[in-house]
This record gives sequence, structure tokens and C-alpha cells, in this order.
Amino acid sequence: MNNSNEVRKGITQARFNEDASNMLFGEIFLVSIVCGFYWSSWWVFGLISIGLVISLMIKPLAIILAILLSIGWAIIGYGIGVFFDSSSGSIVLAILGLLAGLGAHISALTWVEDINT
Repeated sequence: MNNSNEVRKGITQARFNEDASNMLFGEIFLVSIVCGFYWSSWWVFGLISIGLVISLMIKPLAIILAILLSIGWAIIGYGIGVFFDSSSGSIVLAILGLLAGLGAHISALTWVEDINT
């Protein structure tokens, strides 16, 4: 009974990690689109897309990417707080955005690591 419980937990965790990786790849795609539009270049879009996906395969770069994308979620949280005209709300939402982003990105990196082994 204990082994089947561990297998169930492992499968549940793998599904969660896969869902988080979908979010990560969506963020990479969004960053690539924004940069492509900003520089009005398909080349920029393609190179940033490929570069960010390759960076996921190199652990130090993947960690830096996860931190930067999580900071992006913190900025979004801060912006939501500003929308409600609350400085304390901005700080709280920024911290929550950062922590939620880090949690999701760490899970996504675990999934990427799992498929590379």
C-alpha cells in the first residue's frame, strides 16, 4: 500500500510540474513576441525563442531565467496594487507574485530536468 501511495504522489507531482512548464514556455513565447514587436524583427523573435529554450538546458542560466521571470510576476503584482491605490497592497502583491512565480518556475525547471535525464 505504501508503494502505490508513493507512485500516486509521484504521478501527481509530475503532472503539476508539466503544467508549470506549460506556463514557463508560454512566458518564453510572450517575451519573444514582445521583443520581436519591439525590434520589428522576426529574427529577434526566433533567436530569443531559441536562446531562452536552450538556456533551460543549462542549469545556471535556467535558474537566472526563472528568477527574472518571477521578478516579472512581482512587477505585475505591484502594478495591481498600484491600480487599487494601495502602497501596502502593492508590496504584498509583489511579494506574493514573486513567491508564486518562483514556485511555478522551480516546478517547471524540475520537469525540464526530468525530461533531459
